Amino acid sequence: MANFMVCNESSHGTLRLFTGDGCFLTSDQKVAEELLKKGKRVHIVDAREFFAGYE
Repeated sequence: MANFMVCNESSHGTLRLFTGDGCFLTSDQKVAEELLKKGKRVHIVDAREFFAGYE
């Protein structure tokens, strides 16, 4: 079972963090680029996919 933490903050919008490998998931290209600059692992996902299971 995947374990995710979700953070919704105005500076970056909604992010999901997969705690298994520390990879961030976002639907915002600019946020992804900033995380990559900081050396973080990032996956860009479709906004509908992003909230799958939370509707």
